[in-house]
Amino acid sequence: MIRLKDLLEVKISMLVPNIDTDHNYNDPDDEYAQNLDSYLEMDGIDWRQESSLELLSPNYIEPSEWNSSSADPDNPKSMQIAEKDPDTIPPITVLKDGNKYYAIDGIHRSYAFRKIGMMVPALIMSKRMYDSLATSDNQYTNFMLTKYKDAEVPKPVAIK
Repeated sequence: MIRLKDLLEVKISMLVPNIDTDHNYNDPDDEYAQNLDSYLEMDGIDWRQESSLELLSPNYIEPSEWNSSSADPDNPKSMQIAEKDPDTIPPITVLKDGNKYYAIDGIHRSYAFRKIGMMVPALIMSKRMYDSLATSDNQYTNFMLTKYKDAEVPKPVAIK
């Protein structure tokens, strides 16, 4: 198994050269993300019970409504990611709302896993936790990575 902390040491820009490096995505040491705990405490939410690190079928992951760059699953960015070793691709961050999963960060990676027919590692947060934090997409991702940075990332397997 690969630890998330080890995956994060590989520069995202090396895995996906066209990723937007102007944002602080995938920074497990992000201080603001660490401070989001206070929001959860105020709402009586335990992040361990409201989130998980799992393998999901990419066929059940939808783009979030605010992600304008996710209309085409066969876009060049997704196809470029699909050529990478699946074990080196960081988990995506998703919101679970009822029986649906919405990509907060990583829709292109989700499309890539769909293309290669493999389950995608995902950091999943409940709608309750998502609503309590009420912050930006990159801060949701940083918060989840902070919480799970020492966790074992499930190895991608073929979709059955």
